[in-house]
Amino acid sequence: MKKFTLLLLALSLSFCSKKDDDTKNGNSITVTPEATLLNVPAQQGNYSVNVTADGAYTEQTDAAWIKLSPDTDYKTLKFEVLTNEGSDRHGTINLMVQNSVKAKIDVYQKARLFVTPETTTIEVGAQAAEHTINITDKNVNDYTLKASHDWITFPIQPNKNKIVFQVKENTTGADRTATITVLVGDKTAGEIAVTQRVNISYILPFIEFGKVIDDIKNFEKTRKSTLKSEKDLGSGSQLVYTVTDKLFSEIQYVVNLRGLQKAGLFAKENPLTEAQKKNFEDFLVQEGFEKITIKGYKTTLDMTLADKEAFVHREKQVLVQFMADTKANHYAFSYYPVQQKNFTTFAQLPALLKKGATKDEIASYEQANGGTYDAANSPQSNEKRDAYTYNVNKNNVLSRTYFVGKSTNTLVGLYQTTFLFNTASLAFFAGLDGEYYPTKEFLALLKNEGYVYSGISKGYYIFKKEKDIISAKVLIENQETVLDFRVYYVK
Repeated sequence: MKKFTLLLLALSLSFCSKKDDDTKNGNSITVTPEATLLNVPAQQGNYSVNVTADGAYTEQTDAAWIKLSPDTDYKTLKFEVLTNEGSDRHGTINLMVQNSVKAKIDVYQKARLFVTPETTTIEVGAQAAEHTINITDKNVNDYTLKASHDWITFPIQPNKNKIVFQVKENTTGADRTATITVLVGDKTAGEIAVTQRVNISYILPFIEFGKVIDDIKNFEKTRKSTLKSEKDLGSGSQLVYTVTDKLFSEIQYVVNLRGLQKAGLFAKENPLTEAQKKNFEDFLVQEGFEKITIKGYKTTLDMTLADKEAFVHREKQVLVQFMADTKANHYAFSYYPVQQKNFTTFAQLPALLKKGATKDEIASYEQANGGTYDAANSPQSNEKRDAYTYNVNKNNVLSRTYFVGKSTNTLVGLYQTTFLFNTASLAFFAGLDGEYYPTKEFLALLKNEGYVYSGISKGYYIFKKEKDIISAKVLIENQETVLDFRVYYVK
C-alpha cells in the first residue's frame, strides 16, 4: 500500500507542471531582463529582449498596444508594438513566476509626428509657376520638404501652415508626375503627388470681332494658312482656310459689313475623342477662357436647346462651344457680349397712357405734355385701327405713336404705344460685332417690374408680363442710334 501511494504522488507531480513551474521553489527563481526600459518610435515594430532566468516564467502586459509573442524559450522576450496614432504613451511588461512579479520592462512609445496637407494630389499647368498647399493639421513645426524630381523646388518656407513649391515649365511633350515628401527628421510624415500638364498648344481662329475681311486675310497670310475658298453669302462672305495643326485641319469665317461674325475650327479626324476634346479645352482654359454652362444646340441642325458646356473669354468677348456634327466635329467661336461700362436707364418703364384710351383722351394727354400731332408721319389707318404720331422732343422722347383699335378690332381703344427715344443707351449697348444688346441696368429694371425675356423677333427683344408686352430695338436714323420702344397688351 505504501509503494502504491508513492507511485500516485510521483505521477501527480509530473502531470501538474506549468510554464512557470520549476524544480525550484517559485520564490527562489530569478528572472533578469537585459533591459528594463525601452523607448520605441511611433511606428509599428517587433522587438526582443534577452532574459536570464534559472526557471520558467510568464509574461503579462497592461497595454493593449503591446502584443506578446506566444513563442518563448525563457531566454528571449519577444513582442510587437502597434502604430501610435495618439500622444506619447507608456506600457509595462511583467515577467512573473507563480503570480509574483520578478521583473518588469517599461516601454515608452513616442507619439506619431504628423503634418497633414489639405490634399495629397494636385494638378498644375504647364507654365513655370508657384503653387501653395495649406496644412490642415500638424503636431510639429520642424519638418522639411523633398521632391522626387528637380523640376519641383522649394522657396523659403517662413509659414509652416502651408507648403509652397515652384515648378519649371513643362516642355517635355507629355504630362509628368513627381512626389513631394514631408519629412520629420528622417521619417515620412506625408506625401503629395504633383501632376504637371504638358505644354500643348493648338491653332485658334482670328477672333477679334468687329474686324473686317482684310484683317482676317492678313492674319491668316502671316501664319501661312492656305485660302481654300471664298464665297459670297449675299449678306457677307465665307472664308475657308486649310491649316496645319495636330487636331484641326480647317477654319471657316463668316464676315459681313459689320465685321467678323463667327468662326469654326474643324477637326482633322471625326469624331473627336473625349481625350482630344479635354486636351483642347484645357488649352482654352490656359489661354484665359472660363468654363460655363449655357443653353445651346448639340449640333448645327438641332432644333432643341439643351444645357451644355461652353467656354468664354470675357476680355476678348468670345464664346466657344463644341458642335458634334456628324463627320464635321468643330468648335464654334461666336461673339459673347460683355458690357464694358455702366449706363443710365429709365427711372420707370414707359407704359401705355391707359388701356382702351380714346383718340380724344390721347389728344388731351399730349396737349398737356407738350406733344404735337404729326399727321404726315402717322401710320396709315386701316379697317381695324387708327394710329396717331405726336412729336415730343422732350426728356429724351422724340415721338409717341398711339394705336387705337376700332369697334371691329378685338382690342378696342388704345392697345399699343410706340416710343422713339433719342438715345439707345437707355436700354442697349453696342457690341464689338456691330449688334446691340440689352444693358444690365435695363434688364434689372424689367426684372424688378415683373417682365420676363421671351425671345427676339425681327430684331426686337421681347419681354412679357402676363398680357402686357414690351419690345425694344435700336434703329439707325440719320446716322444716329435711336431707341424704338413699344408697349402693348393682348387679350
